[in-house]
This record gives sequence, C-alpha cells and structure tokens, in this order.
Amino acid sequence: MAARHAVSALPTFAGEPDKWVRWLSSYNRSTAFCGFSEDENIERLHASFNGTALNLVEGLFMLPSEAIETLKRHFGRPSVMVDTLIEKIRKTPTIKTDRPETFIEFGAAVRNACEYLRVAKLEDHLSNPKLIDELVSRLPGHMQIDWALDCDEY
Repeated sequence: MAARHAVSALPTFAGEPDKWVRWLSSYNRSTAFCGFSEDENIERLHASFNGTALNLVEGLFMLPSEAIETLKRHFGRPSVMVDTLIEKIRKTPTIKTDRPETFIEFGAAVRNACEYLRVAKLEDHLSNPKLIDELVSRLPGHMQIDWALDCDEY
C-alpha cells in the first residue's frame, strides 16, 4: 500500500508539448503498476493539470480516457512536439568558440530533443534534412566544415 501512495502523484502538466510524453508515460506506468481505478485516476488527473491543459479538459474529469485523448490530440501531435523542440534549441545561446558553456548548452538541448523524439517514437524526424541543416548552421564555421567532411549521407 505504501508503494501505491509513493507513485500516486502525477507530474504537473500545464500544456507544454515538450512535457507531454513524460506526463503520459508517468500516467500509464503508474496506473498499470498500482492498478488505479477510474475514480482514483479522476482525482490524480484533477491534481496534475493546470493552465491550458486544465482548460481543455476541465469538463472531462469524469471520463479520464476522454481527457487523455483530448490532450493527446492537442499536445501529442508530432508536428506540435517537433516544433516545440526546435524552438527550444533555437533559444539556446549562439555557440561561441571562446565560451565552452555554449557548446554544452547547445549539445544538451540537441541531446534532450533527440531522446524526446525517440521516446515519443518520432525517430524519423532525427534524419530530417531541414532539421539537420538548421542544427549545423548553429555551429561555428570550422565545425560546419568538419561536419561536411565527416558526413557520409545527409
């Protein structure tokens, strides 16, 4: 019983597309692991939503599966998720050769986006030439040249 209470709380979800996969995964795993009933899930959903997510499903709390499907249609669309991830990468500081932390920050943003796409089963987007061009264009000139020389197919 203690384990059931330890995993009962869901992460907060306010409607950020880049947090959708994590939230849905947490909901599905904890529901399966703890065997939550629909009534229990209603309470869990109510406690975890705020902002845009809450506004979208406020009238659907008595039907958890309807609420989840509504959120999935709104925040779980591949185009929405990919656009959100690209925007996060665009917001990272420009890479400067004299500031190593900018490499680290950019690299972390790209790595996180790649992992998110894998978890969301959107791996096809990892080889999108437009996305790759955009990422490479953010690199300093000498690194763009290295990329072009080392890249077999792109």
